[in-house]
Amino acid sequence: MDVGGLTPDPRFLARIRQALPDAPELLAMIRPRDGGFEFSLADVRTMQHDIANAALAGADGVVIGVLKNGLPDPQALDILCAEASRHRLK
Repeated sequence: MDVGGLTPDPRFLARIRQALPDAPELLAMIRPRDGGFEFSLADVRTMQHDIANAALAGADGVVIGVLKNGLPDPQALDILCAEASRHRLK
């Protein structure tokens, strides 16, 4: 938390899901590293993998944000939203 939050370990998400099976929504923040929200293509690929892992761990959705030159990055967001949709995540 001292860096503003990073992607949680899938084992941690699975434990939360097991402990709170009736929770209305379990959302996972997808952020591979600290230092802002401008991510490289390699970071976006890591985020895709993290989204898949969050789904397998029982998350209901993900929280994402990607900037390019200080504005939302539509290409990266399209990639990540498609990955989330593929796993039926919100």
